[in-house]
Amino acid sequence: MKQTLLLIILVLILTSTSSASSLVTEETDDMQYQVNHSDTIIVGKVVDINFAIFTIEIEEWLKNPQPTENITVTTFVGFGVPNEDYVHFSINETVILMLRKDTLINESMFRVVSGSYGKHPVSDKDEIVKAIEFENEIDEEIPSNDIPFIGFVGISIAVSSAFLLLRKYD
Repeated sequence: MKQTLLLIILVLILTSTSSASSLVTEETDDMQYQVNHSDTIIVGKVVDINFAIFTIEIEEWLKNPQPTENITVTTFVGFGVPNEDYVHFSINETVILMLRKDTLINESMFRVVSGSYGKHPVSDKDEIVKAIEFENEIDEEIPSNDIPFIGFVGISIAVSSAFLLLRKYD
């Protein structure tokens, strides 16, 4: 009984974090939605790939320029496992990325907004610039629709609580 309960709790924790973080809403493929929910937007070339961590060499900042020539983009979700909206990159690929700071892992890392929808070919640049200009014109804060992520601390608390419950009923 004890082991079964622990197994059920762990399975629920693992499946809830990966499936909740991979939910995609209808508006995620909308260009204006992506622009509004981006901390920064860049044109850059992929110069290094290390599993789900990518180094991007900045060619141009389209929104919210930063004082750096390279940025790190991650596609980690849950326990370091890419989700179904995993963004695929190739070395020397030049892309436009809609990015948000990924404060869960590291202040200097970014993640792509809306999963694979936030990665665009350079040919979309004019449309993206128009969406940025429109965002600047309306200058209104749009509430974030992000799904909260439990993170390492939350998972640690959940697992510790499960063990305490099991000890209590032992």
